[in-house]
Amino acid sequence: MMRALLIACCVATAAPVFADATAPSPARATDRGEVIALAEPIAFRPGTVEIVAGSRRQLDALAVLLENTPSLLAIEIQVHSDARGAAEYNLKTSEGRAQAIRTYLIGRGIKAERLRAKGYGESKPICNQPTAACFAKNRRVEIHVIARASASPQRAAKRSQ
Repeated sequence: MMRALLIACCVATAAPVFADATAPSPARATDRGEVIALAEPIAFRPGTVEIVAGSRRQLDALAVLLENTPSLLAIEIQVHSDARGAAEYNLKTSEGRAQAIRTYLIGRGIKAERLRAKGYGESKPICNQPTAACFAKNRRVEIHVIARASASPQRAAKRSQ
């Protein structure tokens, strides 16, 4: 099973900062793999792929994290939708939103080869009740670590002591 990497991102000024700027929080296991959790959800204008202005701060914080953590070799930007609307439309919209996030991060200096964008539409719900709260949970962006540099033998030995 993969581990979850939880990063608390916040914005105290115009520049994104982290609760602990020197290192990410310890990883923990989840059933969805190794996931970078942002402090706030990424939001889009309804029915579009346009990232709302307030969410850009979270993406700026993610860009800083990626810049400062070269051991995170590659991430997958996953965008999910709820089950309302046509499945094909939801899939196409989620794919466009994932690509919009990827494009934004590239614009912030992250190398394109480190970023994979994938829209899942309504195919991977985390809640199956037909309620507004459940629909909101299913409309989400997840940042999954898909490649990580392995620790050097010296670093691994130091950790085990």
